[in-house]
Amino acid sequence: MKLAHDYYSDWGSVRAGVPQGTKLRPWLFLVMITDVHVNGVNLWKYVDYTSMAEAVLKGQPSRIQVAVDGLVGQAEIYKFQLNETKCKELQISFSRSVDPFKAVTINNKPVEVETSVKRLGLTISNNLKWSAHIYKECCQKRSLSRLYLLRQLKRAKGDHAQLLCLYTSCIWLISEYACQVFHSGVPEHLSEELEKIQRRALRIIFPDLGYQEALKECNIATLHQRRQWLTERLFNEIKDNSLHKLHH
Repeated sequence: MKLAHDYYSDWGSVRAGVPQGTKLRPWLFLVMITDVHVNGVNLWKYVDYTSMAEAVLKGQPSRIQVAVDGLVGQAEIYKFQLNETKCKELQISFSRSVDPFKAVTINNKPVEVETSVKRLGLTISNNLKWSAHIYKECCQKRSLSRLYLLRQLKRAKGDHAQLLCLYTSCIWLISEYACQVFHSGVPEHLSEELEKIQRRALRIIFPDLGYQEALKECNIATLHQRRQWLTERLFNEIKDNSLHKLHH
């Protein structure tokens, strides 16, 4: 550990858990999981998130339990234990015939099956619709709490430039986060729910102007136009870069 400028502590083994929030914690965790590998399934590792997925053809059995057992075995080798209460299962199927899979177990305890799971700030539902993400992540707690901050700054006599800066730096980003994933699949009524965030914000900043007039005054686009631009920009970056992982 770096104690001061050009002064480091001696090397020592870590014999216990590392306090959450320390800079050393994610590095030690990455060292532990970097070699984790399970055959037969897709595996994604990101900091302290590890996800695996398989595609099961109609009439075929699932082999996810075998993969989970392999992951548990590797965890035991590296001397850390999976917390089954924090592990979730998401099943995505559009088959009309109900063919339930056997419950996945970790440490002899069944893994809870969810209708939606949150990964890296994105809520994915088992019907592949985006209602849960938009209502939970964009249109409820996060946006309302930050709109409250905008109102407080308004009451503190903040000018238009300060209010707009708070909106574009702290509130705007909520509706745009990972929008390239869901923008093309958002129906009109959900797009309008997202647009309400900006309508409310601009009503606070310019109470005497209509929505279109406020957009012109701020020189900003609608949230739908912003998401469309961000999505097209990412697509063109992938298309024009032959070395990009998503380029085909």
